Amino acid sequence: MQFLSDIKLVCDSCGGKRFNDEVLKIFNKLEESDVHNINLVTPTHFTSQLFPIIKDFKAKSKLPIVWNTNSYEKVESLKKIENLVDIYLSDLKYFEPNNSKKYSFSSDYFDYASTAILEMYRQVGNLKLDKKGIAKKGLIIRLLVLPNNSNRIDKILHWIYKNFGKDVYISVMAQYYPTFKADKFEEINRGITEDEYEGVLQLIEEYGFKNAFIQEVEQSPEWTPKFI
Repeated sequence: MQFLSDIKLVCDSCGGKRFNDEVLKIFNKLEESDVHNINLVTPTHFTSQLFPIIKDFKAKSKLPIVWNTNSYEKVESLKKIENLVDIYLSDLKYFEPNNSKKYSFSSDYFDYASTAILEMYRQVGNLKLDKKGIAKKGLIIRLLVLPNNSNRIDKILHWIYKNFGKDVYISVMAQYYPTFKADKFEEINRGITEDEYEGVLQLIEEYGFKNAFIQEVEQSPEWTPKFI
């Protein structure tokens, strides 16, 4: 997994080439360590810089590239990386504009994210696994269960079913815990309950989804990466 730091600064001495060379070296080193893929976490704002790097890497490697994204993406940006990204690991965080604006300052989140996920699916289709169960290509849609159904996950599941059917891969995450400014909103200022998570699983069963990754209900601040 490769987190991309905010180093988007103009450099007169190298014109960004040093960034390209350093990232490519990291990719090569990861491949030598026998990883299953190169997982780019929150890469969207680096799309232009990453394009030539991934292109160079894929010219010599068959290792899958994972685009690990919150899905707040423009379709035209995703089209630039078509045939370079193998696996889209996408979030679908909110359905209703008032909730996405309230919690993430983006009333247009679902408009962008839903359109972006449709484009991701067009590019890579359903998730494909090898004989060992390792992902090689395709789309996974992650759904974070929030307290009090604050992201309207019921409507999100309906949209997914309507657009992709029963075979799409979804990951139903139970690890939400309140952090940062969540204490300002009483409805999300706690972890989820077993009943809330089981209610989502019941919906998944009713829709007949065949490929759902599920978790034990547990929350821990230790899961938050410690950015330096």
